[in-house]
Amino acid sequence: MTSYIWGLVVKNCLDQSLIALMTEFVRNNVSRFILVPILFYFPLHDLSAQETATVIVDSGYAWTLRDLKVIQEIPAPTVTFRVFTITRDPSSGWVIGGDLRNGNTELVYVDRENRLIGPYTSVVGTSGLKYTCDTKKASIAAQRAESKFNACRSYFYTVDLVAKTTSLIVSCAFNLCKELNDWHPRFQPRLFKKTLVSSSLISQFETYFKNEERKLVGKHVAVSETRTDALLGEINLVNPAGLDLSALKLSLARLEKLSRDYNEHADFFLGHRHDLSLPFSIDNREIISMESQAVAKVETAVQRIDAVRSLLASNLYEMQAAERLIIRKVQNILKDHGYYKSSIDGVLGSGTNMAIKRLYDDTNTPFLESEGSEILQTIIASTLKPIGSCSKSVGDGPFLMCFSLSR
Repeated sequence: MTSYIWGLVVKNCLDQSLIALMTEFVRNNVSRFILVPILFYFPLHDLSAQETATVIVDSGYAWTLRDLKVIQEIPAPTVTFRVFTITRDPSSGWVIGGDLRNGNTELVYVDRENRLIGPYTSVVGTSGLKYTCDTKKASIAAQRAESKFNACRSYFYTVDLVAKTTSLIVSCAFNLCKELNDWHPRFQPRLFKKTLVSSSLISQFETYFKNEERKLVGKHVAVSETRTDALLGEINLVNPAGLDLSALKLSLARLEKLSRDYNEHADFFLGHRHDLSLPFSIDNREIISMESQAVAKVETAVQRIDAVRSLLASNLYEMQAAERLIIRKVQNILKDHGYYKSSIDGVLGSGTNMAIKRLYDDTNTPFLESEGSEILQTIIASTLKPIGSCSKSVGDGPFLMCFSLSR
């Protein structure tokens, strides 16, 4: 490893020396015929030392270190992708955070889905052409003033020796030799990797994404608990006993709607699974711990819905059975007085309603639809002679139309 690092240092010194030599030739207007042999002696591909994308392994995940192919607008952060500002601190190294007006601040992206990390910039600008940079110092000063960032100011980019050497050669080939102050940037993945390791930036990214996941789980839990509390409050307003058949039917219909709406939420909440395949994901045991109370609450709410529904259905069945018995009595009375000709089935159908209407017409009683028990009392009263005082009590009688018929 030591020999490798020294090799890089020596190579970089040679590259820079060659550029300095060529620049000196330009300053002294050395003939292109001298430069051309130099090129044959030092092929361009040897000058470039273009580094390929480097891989860094952390916590079992291999990350590819790569800059952008083309510069892009910064997108909104998502669960899988985020652009960070990182700042070089003299005492602690590189840390997440900072302002682009600070010359030591960079933009770095993390793509969890594709396992990519790199500077959020490119050697290619928005025009589709390679950047031509002023000096590093001038680039930083200009971009700081406008809170901008590209490869020209980035610590992780250096001069592209191939591009600069080629420009010198082309210039001199046409007898236009001149000193070139501008330069094209080249990404240095090895320097970027060294920075990630020495400043523990990978760990900082991991902490950020895990905290964001915890916030998402917490929000997921809070929404569920709010929804469940609202449901339990609605259920408490449902009267399982009911005052009459209509009230029970309304209560059951209301509960069924609440149940349908809540079951959609319960299925989503209980069936939702967080994607733990992404790097920097929190442990599944932590998710289970965070959601356990909300899960228990959902299960309690579902059981409560089932219990109230069962009670409502039971009470409704008993009341409907009692109503059928009442209707059968009504049908018998109507049949005895010649108003009803059909079978005694306990169903308040069209035949029974027509018979009741004829009875009401004959007794000058206004025809109003009502619950079976009130109809029975009215019919009994209408077929009896008035005796005693009128009463609205169901248990009193006989009486004649002494109470209101309301649904």
